[in-house]
Amino acid sequence: MWSMDSLTLLSQLRAERSELDVTIRTLESRLGSRASMRIITAASGTPKRKGHVWSAAARKAMSAKLRASWKARQSGKKAKK
Repeated sequence: MWSMDSLTLLSQLRAERSELDVTIRTLESRLGSRASMRIITAASGTPKRKGHVWSAAARKAMSAKLRASWKARQSGKKAKK
């Protein structure tokens, strides 16, 4: 079983935790909900990627253009040698 010291320590920790919760709620109410949301979103991990998303057809077309460009460069190198 728990010793008396452990139970005392546990009750003190719970009291401190409740005091901290009250302090956090007070600060959040003073700063407004936006501040707490910024903290939550910052801690949530990596941000979502923003930018252009290519469709499958667009990727395929770009791939074909790049292949043609590469092939033209390669044939130009062979002609120079």
